[in-house]
Amino acid sequence: TWLDDLALWRELSRSRRAMTDALGDACEVISYPFGAFDARVTRMAREAGYSAGFALPERWTGDAMAIPR
Repeated sequence: TWLDDLALWRELSRSRRAMTDALGDACEVISYPFGAFDARVTRMAREAGYSAGFALPERWTGDAMAIPR
């Protein structure tokens, strides 16, 4: 949440590409570092191709981009 939009986009897209290359299959799930996320982060994660995200334990809101872990 402390990165600007360009740095966040680079981090999300590069890490997804690196994991996809390493796994040999599409990486569709993200675990937010330190559980730090907000609406901007989840929106950009979706745009980068992630379909679900894991955050720190909080009350489940039904948002697949903020699943408590």
